[in-house]
Amino acid sequence: MGRGRGPKRLWAVKPDTVEPTGTDVYTSFPGSDYTPAEAEFLKAVERYQRANKKKFLSHVDYLRVAASLGYRRVEQPTEEVGHAPTRRDGDGRDQAGG
Repeated sequence: MGRGRGPKRLWAVKPDTVEPTGTDVYTSFPGSDYTPAEAEFLKAVERYQRANKKKFLSHVDYLRVAASLGYRRVEQPTEEVGHAPTRRDGDGRDQAGG
């Protein structure tokens, strides 16, 4: 067991005490190449982490964040995940095979 130091802290500073700076940390610094949609998603993930007091999110949490931003499935997937489409040459044979 521990030494009785109390509960672990997830955040160094309470989210309510952080002053907004007016700068977007995801797009305003050199080398930050996030698109506006990616920056919006990252901000939503941070809000979700603070609201639910979670330092690390599960895949279900990320799906909830995406759904909260309005992302929805629009059609059925055409391929299984992890299977790259095969490229074929003019006569219908696989290029890698023969």
